[in-house]
Amino acid sequence: MTALRLGLAQGLLPADPDDLTPDLAARIRGLGVSALLTHFGVPPAALRGPRGRRLAAVLRDENLKIGQYAGLRPTLVSQDGARRRQSVDAVGEFLRTASFLGAGMVVTGCGSHHPDHPYGPARENHSQQSRDLLVASLTELAGRAADAGTVLAVEAHCLTTLDTPETVRLILDEVDSPWVRVNFDPVNFLGSLPAVYDSGAAIRHAAEVLGPRLAPAAHVKDVVVQPDLVLHIAEAVPGEGLLDLAAMLEVCRQLLPQPATLFVEHLGPDDAARAIAHVTRVAAGLGLELG
Repeated sequence: MTALRLGLAQGLLPADPDDLTPDLAARIRGLGVSALLTHFGVPPAALRGPRGRRLAAVLRDENLKIGQYAGLRPTLVSQDGARRRQSVDAVGEFLRTASFLGAGMVVTGCGSHHPDHPYGPARENHSQQSRDLLVASLTELAGRAADAGTVLAVEAHCLTTLDTPETVRLILDEVDSPWVRVNFDPVNFLGSLPAVYDSGAAIRHAAEVLGPRLAPAAHVKDVVVQPDLVLHIAEAVPGEGLLDLAAMLEVCRQLLPQPATLFVEHLGPDDAARAIAHVTRVAAGLGLELG
């Protein structure tokens, strides 16, 4: 039986977990979502105690849960051994806190050799050395994820070492752990005009290649081509771009592990209701009910 649930990222969600009040939780639940992707701006250890228990109770009262615990930007491909060790340990801390909060998974990118941006372009990102370093980092983290009982879902992006579905599959096949999977975020693979203009085919290809390495989660956003030189492809609020959302939902129904959560993202404070309404409307046209 297909089971796709709606989740929310950004939008109404506060950076301070103490600001997630019962009233705000009820407002979020009223949008029809049952899971959250959080980016709390506090150290993870701060939530392994009374603050985390209060947060969990507030969410539980509204039948909400943290589906993805995020907010970390590690450098798992760094050639600096100390820096990479620090990043692995930081992800491990997130896994421990996710377990404490009852979160389904931790989601994080792999970092970049770009000096300023964790998803920035750098030639070295696409090297065999970076792929090998990432395999080593994720192999160690697989053990920590298993100990925490929490899945580590990596976030792919065409500018990082996790640049194509084929590369992601090779890396995760080498790690070969059920605790390390890939979050399905196909917009992040759309690095060319042909891919954007035929996004349905690109979405299906990505899911078919990633297959058994997919996490039971996807990020739903949109994509636009901006009129700037030379080429600017950017994310957008769902319903405001070129993405073949119907194809995206069909692929999630057919190919994601079930039950899966679709996290609506790339939202400002006033975008959540409009974006969720668009996603549910497209789903209804497919005869798909999002719980």
